[in-house]
Amino acid sequence: KKDKNKIFEAYKWFHSDEVITELYLNCMELPPQDGMIKKTEGGVMKKGWEEFAQFIPFSVVAPTSMKTDTSGQPTIGDLFIDKVWGGDMTTEECLSQYTKIMNDGITKYQELNPDYDPSVAINKDWDVKR
Repeated sequence: KKDKNKIFEAYKWFHSDEVITELYLNCMELPPQDGMIKKTEGGVMKKGWEEFAQFIPFSVVAPTSMKTDTSGQPTIGDLFIDKVWGGDMTTEECLSQYTKIMNDGITKYQELNPDYDPSVAINKDWDVKR
C-alpha cells in the first residue's frame, strides 16, 4: 500500500527469466514458456524432470474459475462418492445437480459482491475437449 512501485519491482524479479531458470534447474518450478527451457540446457536435474518439462509446449493451463458461493452445498466429490457410488443417482444426474449448484453459487456470489467483474473468468476460446 505504501509503495506500489517497489512491489512491482519485486514482482518483476520473482518472474524474471533468471529466477524462473534457477527454479527450473533446481526442479522447483516449470517455466511458463517452452523457450525458457532452451536457456537451461546442460544443467543437472532430477531424473525425469527434463522429460516432464517436454509437456509444456502442448499443455494448457485451466482458465480462471468464476467466483462462487456454494457454502452449505456438497462438492462434486461428495456427490459422486455419496450418490453415484452409492447407487442413488447416475453420473448424468450428478453432473446436472452439480451444474445447478455451481450456477446458483455464481448468482449468489454476484448478489453478495455486486462490484465483482466475472469477465476475467470468461474465455470464449476455451476448449474443454483438449
